[in-house]
Amino acid sequence: MKKSVRILVAAIIIILTGCSAAKSITKPAPSESQFLYMEEIYAYAKNSFSSGDFNGTIKWYDRLNDDYPNNNYTDESLFIKGYIYKTYFDDLKQAESCFKELINNYPKSEFANSAQFELDHLNEPDFMPDFEKSKENK
Repeated sequence: MKKSVRILVAAIIIILTGCSAAKSITKPAPSESQFLYMEEIYAYAKNSFSSGDFNGTIKWYDRLNDDYPNNNYTDESLFIKGYIYKTYFDDLKQAESCFKELINNYPKSEFANSAQFELDHLNEPDFMPDFEKSKENK
């Protein structure tokens, strides 16, 4: 009888543990309104960057990532934020943090190689690839 109870308790624990793990792993897809809101925040971030409002860009990307962790734009936002911190704010510590987070959490991202390149040249504030220099001299 004791053996049957132990097996039953073990089975219940396994079932409950499996269910709670599934809940933490399976994330419901955002509703249409959440998706549209996420896209709107992303558009604000892109527009802020295009207009040279780099503080606004960081603010909007932070809001996007706070409201929607691991969204479709998290890797891009980390790269853009790192680039802004490095290029416009000369905050190499923040830039390094963004680039490392991108590389560590999204190694297959299309931005991972660029982030690694930026990290490799982090202490070269005047570094500019030759093709960028040629564009600037035209």
